[in-house]
Amino acid sequence: MNTVTQSIVAHFGESLDALYRYGRQQLPRFRSEEVHLLAVVSDTDILLKDYKVPFLKKIHSLQVFTSAELNQSLDVFPLEFLDMKLDRELIVGTDGLASVEVAIHNVRHQAEFCLRSTLLRLRQAALLAPKEQKGVVGVSTSDVVRALRGLLNMRNGTSLKTPDEVVAEIEQWVSKPFPVLRHLLASAKPGDVDFSAYRKEIEFLVERIDSL
Repeated sequence: MNTVTQSIVAHFGESLDALYRYGRQQLPRFRSEEVHLLAVVSDTDILLKDYKVPFLKKIHSLQVFTSAELNQSLDVFPLEFLDMKLDRELIVGTDGLASVEVAIHNVRHQAEFCLRSTLLRLRQAALLAPKEQKGVVGVSTSDVVRALRGLLNMRNGTSLKTPDEVVAEIEQWVSKPFPVLRHLLASAKPGDVDFSAYRKEIEFLVERIDSL
């Protein structure tokens, strides 16, 4: 364990049922590698202790759930729990995620919500200056790839990880190339694309999401 995970284990003590690392899928080049941790605890009151975990800010996210909340939240965060289940590393404790079942209709709903929300943000961004559009593109690309990866993995029983794998599967599914999305994933600059063409590709995906 590194310093962060050691500190989390020490902080939660006997209240910690399990600690996982998950979500190590590759990201677009312009996004740094994300590290995700999940702490399953028996008592969240431990969070009220006046103590800070050193270097936690270097971790992309730390999710804290009780064991009861895990099953109660599967329909609310299906993509997140699918990531946890498909790509998890148990650091300490008992692997309660092994028995977690994520429903495909919940994954489909969240993926469609993500795509439609992205399209609405892009339509709004079309009225902004090019510099402001770049930030919207950067955030939306990771969200879109992540949502479609989860839905494709759930639907096909696969374990796609890299953005290129996801785009290749999408292109095969709809029999259409996505050159702008591919260029964006390979670029070091999120705004280095034709914004209007990118928006058109997202619109096409939204039109086809119901058939996936």
